[in-house]
Amino acid sequence: MLAFILRRLAQSALVLLAVGLIAFAMFRFVGDPIDAMLGQERTVEDIARLRAALGLDRSFVEQYLRLRDAPNPRLP
Repeated sequence: MLAFILRRLAQSALVLLAVGLIAFAMFRFVGDPIDAMLGQERTVEDIARLRAALGLDRSFVEQYLRLRDAPNPRLP
């Protein structure tokens, strides 16, 4: 019985990881959030500054790991 419970817990952890990764990928590849945030009156410098501030200039893996480790980056 204990082996069954441990196996189910391991499976649950893998499912949660997979669902989180798929959801992150869907939101990441839908579009560029910078376009929606800055609008039409933007410069290249504004885009670069906001990308760096939000961490969007990092790789996909770095962004996912940052999200997974700290769901709210504003929290200390």
